[in-house]
Amino acid sequence: MLSEEALKAAGPSCEALHAYFMEQSVKGAHGIPAKVAESYFESDGELSFTIGFNDLYDLFNMDSLDVSLLRCWTMRMKKQSEEMGYNVGFLDPQIFSTIGDYKPTKKVDQAAPMMLQGMLGEFILKEIIDPKGDFYNGPADAA
Repeated sequence: MLSEEALKAAGPSCEALHAYFMEQSVKGAHGIPAKVAESYFESDGELSFTIGFNDLYDLFNMDSLDVSLLRCWTMRMKKQSEEMGYNVGFLDPQIFSTIGDYKPTKKVDQAAPMMLQGMLGEFILKEIIDPKGDFYNGPADAA
């Protein structure tokens, strides 16, 4: 999915997530299930969703960000806000749509997407894939 050089540049979290992706793909899995307590998005019940492996491909290649990845980012920011003692509300990104894709055009612009890759990779590994994570909802699913 990514070259050795690109994996090294993406950082250790993306390398580990990439390895997990490749391992689970061989086993026939198509995504990573996640769950979110109703209090996270002030919804009527627990939210379950799947981070599709096709969405991880987009993250690794910075092609686009699916709503499941935006939800992961939002969950990460909510968790960080709580840890810092901030009382901040977040909306479920599903209710928004965006027009146009961000494509970095300069070498300097590459730092932000690479930072995003690393932060999302670490969050998915620690909070969604790890059974001790707050958003774990079972092993990778095979459809």
